[in-house]
Amino acid sequence: MDFENAVTDAAVAAAVAATTIAVTLILEFAFAVQASPLLRLAPLSVYFVYLFTHRQLPDGVDTPRNWIGLAAVAGIAVLVVALQFGG
Repeated sequence: MDFENAVTDAAVAAAVAATTIAVTLILEFAFAVQASPLLRLAPLSVYFVYLFTHRQLPDGVDTPRNWIGLAAVAGIAVLVVALQFGG
């Protein structure tokens, strides 16, 4: 593994972790919704998909910006589902 791949992996991992933590804090403190742990941890699934597929995708699709955006979309989707259905 070269340094550039390590930096990219760390950036995606940090963004996914930040999204997961932000979703949990927003649900807990801003909206006072008790969502299930599985729902709160759903943004982590983006990182697992990244780990297993990112080197197999075309270069135009496989960018850190796209993976970080996908993590943000997953976090927003978790917020919407938790607020709509009460977690």
